[in-house]
Amino acid sequence: MLSTFFSTTTLYFFLISLVNVILSSTKSICTVRYGRGINVIANVISYSFYVVVVKQTANLPLEVTVLSTALANGLGVWLSYVFLDLIQKDRLWKIEVVVSTNSTIVLHEALSHISHDYIDVGPKTLFNFYCGTKSETKEVIEQCKKYNGRFFAVENKYKGFERE
Repeated sequence: MLSTFFSTTTLYFFLISLVNVILSSTKSICTVRYGRGINVIANVISYSFYVVVVKQTANLPLEVTVLSTALANGLGVWLSYVFLDLIQKDRLWKIEVVVSTNSTIVLHEALSHISHDYIDVGPKTLFNFYCGTKSETKEVIEQCKKYNGRFFAVENKYKGFERE
């Protein structure tokens, strides 16, 4: 039985399952992020490749199929997100941050290189940060946590934005 788990057929099945999961995950993410044209292409590729997986499933015992599929799903979904994050363009994000008024000046100075405005509202301060890159967004969130702030981020869906 152990030799079945490490056979060439099992390795082949694992690899095609992994590719299938990556394609399916990418298709699902594209459904949310992109338009109809990309969705059509992603569906055609994903469902066409799925036929290969189904055909290969018939050649292996159930235990091997289930274990390989589970491992491929865990790794494949993670790899899909890594890949899509790498190719995703920077977008404009507006991040609203609420901190104690005691932290206002420190946060303002720490993030002075990122476009923002703020207003005091009683014992709290409301900041609006406008982040044009992933690194700016990450920095604002890290600083927010450092000063026990609460934040809410919204992506600007305007398709014409390009960072210069």
